Amino acid sequence: MTKLFEDDAYLKEFKAKIIGIVKEENRIELDKTAFYAKSGGQPGDTGAIEVESIKIQVLDTIKENNKIINIVDDLKDLEENVDIIGKINWDLRYKHMRMHTALHLLCSIVPLGVTGGQIGYEKSRLDFNDPDKQINKEELEEKINLLVEDNHTVTSEVIESSILEEKPELVRTMSVKPPQVDGKIRLIRIGDVELSDWMKKYRKLSDKHEAMIKNYDVDLQYNLKELEEDFFIAIDKLKQIPFIDSENFIFNQLDSNKSILAEGAQGSLLDIDFGTYPFVTSSNTTAAGACTGLGVAPNKIKDVFGIFKAYTTRVGSGPFPTELFDKNAEIMSKVGNEFGATTGRPRRCGWLDLVALKYAVKVNGVTKLMMMKGDVLSGFKKIKVCTSYDYDGKIIEHFPFSLENQKIKPRYTEFQGWKEDISLIKEEKDFPPSFMNYVSFLEKELMVPIAIISVGPDRTQTIIRK
Repeated sequence: MTKLFEDDAYLKEFKAKIIGIVKEENRIELDKTAFYAKSGGQPGDTGAIEVESIKIQVLDTIKENNKIINIVDDLKDLEENVDIIGKINWDLRYKHMRMHTALHLLCSIVPLGVTGGQIGYEKSRLDFNDPDKQINKEELEEKINLLVEDNHTVTSEVIESSILEEKPELVRTMSVKPPQVDGKIRLIRIGDVELSDWMKKYRKLSDKHEAMIKNYDVDLQYNLKELEEDFFIAIDKLKQIPFIDSENFIFNQLDSNKSILAEGAQGSLLDIDFGTYPFVTSSNTTAAGACTGLGVAPNKIKDVFGIFKAYTTRVGSGPFPTELFDKNAEIMSKVGNEFGATTGRPRRCGWLDLVALKYAVKVNGVTKLMMMKGDVLSGFKKIKVCTSYDYDGKIIEHFPFSLENQKIKPRYTEFQGWKEDISLIKEEKDFPPSFMNYVSFLEKELMVPIAIISVGPDRTQTIIRK
């Protein structure tokens, strides 16, 4: 297939021949095309395909097995080997192009740590992997405006990946991330320092990445030689520690009937595959991540302990249907000391989202639950639990594909609160009836026992239920 957009990105209309049709899926493949397929964070083109008096709408353009496929609304009477005229929805394409360029401009001036992005015609997204870096938005805006005012000519050039590998200096910050032959950035691993040629590996990578940094239009102040002094001292100390093959170590422990406890670092809804995308982390945070991260076979997992709060919190951006903006939220934040453990940012607070919790329980295969911070809800006259969503006029009890729908509203079940301070309670029998009613309701809905209840930060405030 000839990709006409590589030679002329401004081509709005073209002639081609149909070389493939899948009628049951409304798919068309052309011998050449100016339709840009969904790739690199940019949506696929839409438009029309015309044959004499027949006109069909192109709904999307995708890439599949190195082929560019058009998804259409109706194939009508089209057949293979027929000449067509393709017409790009230029208004939409041009908006995507402008956004694409805007993201590249932003990439060129932000600090290191850009990991990806998503282009849209109304708004776009740029991802950073540098949470400790404080981004000055006003400064970025000023720099971008200066670039725009310079009125640079936009040019494009197709460069083979093999050339980029040999000449990394050709890589500009106009890429969302530096292109790699295998799509990955190769790093030195811990085990590499034991190898005789590890310094050679390090130097090759160091030179390569320094060449990339030099092409970033940012004022990055660093002295590699000074940094390397501490780095090599650390490496020498690291070498004094016996290395093990961690997978084999774990295998041996399992064969010896030893117990292994793996702790998830982040919540399930931050999982890159099953979380509230795009407001997620870059890895798998569900229980299955223990298998892929440790090399443990799925059939070795005996129990999955799910830890949740008696209410819901979230740090930073992202959908939060049950979020509160009233005094209740202030109380939860203050009493619960809700600040991010890493960032120190105040957490957003709201009533327990049972729909999301059910989803997390199912995705992880949770066998036992542990409820934290039950004491924070002491003193509330009424306590609410979200048991379903009003999703664009429809009542749903399942976790939807996306929570970004602005029309989503939580539907609550209300409970009587408790006045008693439960933080000093040591045994389950001493809990107020209204609190146990809350716990019993959650167990019934989740169909998983709540084995542990925490009523404070101290270990002595942990009640193990029998």
